[in-house]
Amino acid sequence: MVVDVELPIRVPPAVTVPLDALIDSGARSRVYVEHDEGIFEPREVETGWRFGERVEILRGVRPGSVSLWRPHFWSTRKAG
Repeated sequence: MVVDVELPIRVPPAVTVPLDALIDSGARSRVYVEHDEGIFEPREVETGWRFGERVEILRGVRPGSVSLWRPHFWSTRKAG
């Protein structure tokens, strides 16, 4: 017998970035944040939950910041 089950999961509102935007060395986690137009700087971040292709940023990035990784741009946003 095979059963397909879907459980609705609600994640709390949070600042998130795509998992691909996170550089996790094991000891440190970083994302690149746009400082000025076209100028990006690395920011050390503290991460929280991971869900699908998103990761929560607890500290180090404010809502609305733009991060860069592998020539794509992603905007942080609130989940929910």
